[in-house]
Amino acid sequence: MELDAYDRSEIITDIHRIEEILTTDIFECRICRHPLALSAFIELMICLYDLMCKVEKYCRRIDFVDDVINTVKIQKMKVNRYSMLPA
Repeated sequence: MELDAYDRSEIITDIHRIEEILTTDIFECRICRHPLALSAFIELMICLYDLMCKVEKYCRRIDFVDDVINTVKIQKMKVNRYSMLPA
């Protein structure tokens, strides 16, 4: 599927906004109690979620399995997690 102009624009905007937030010192320890730190964190999460949704829409879902050694314990955790979801 090809990116449409609107989604392409949103992706660029999200990336620029993430860069803008991260280049501030809002997450530095010396000002971690700043009243806008939570707002910056929430906006960062919203932008990242939007990017992840677009990756899933145009490519494939991000799953991070390359970074996890697949063991029996991991498989059991995966099964248990999905069995708790509502139908």
